Amino acid sequence: KKPAGGKGGESTSGALTVHHRSAAWNKSREQRRLERLEQEERQLKELTTTRTMGHISRTLVRDMQPVHQRVGEIIQVREKALARAKVQQDMKELEETPLHPAISRRALCMDREVDDCLRWKEKRDAHVSEKKLLLKEKEMAECTFRPQLCKA
Repeated sequence: KKPAGGKGGESTSGALTVHHRSAAWNKSREQRRLERLEQEERQLKELTTTRTMGHISRTLVRDMQPVHQRVGEIIQVREKALARAKVQQDMKELEETPLHPAISRRALCMDREVDDCLRWKEKRDAHVSEKKLLLKEKEMAECTFRPQLCKA
């Protein structure tokens, strides 16, 4: 039975519509949550499957030993490659090196003897000692303090 009066009947049917709307909203919210979870699972599955080794890579490494077992062989191959590169570099330098030294005409005309070398050494030593003396005098000129010591 419907209650008498217009408002009483409307409030019951209004409550039902609010209840239906709330139930429909909860159902759609749950459906959206499930869709989001499924999408996250698909993305996770894509990430994990795309990072796996492809067929070609798997075929290439099928007979390969682990790295810790191949370390010695890897080092030997690297050392051979370095030695080969060094030999090639040496050969290149030999090809670029002239077979005759470049000596100027003036150097060819000079007659150098032991006396010439000794004279040059004496000149150089005199020049160096003169420079040292100048530096020492300059250093002493900067010293302004001159203590007066008593002769005892």
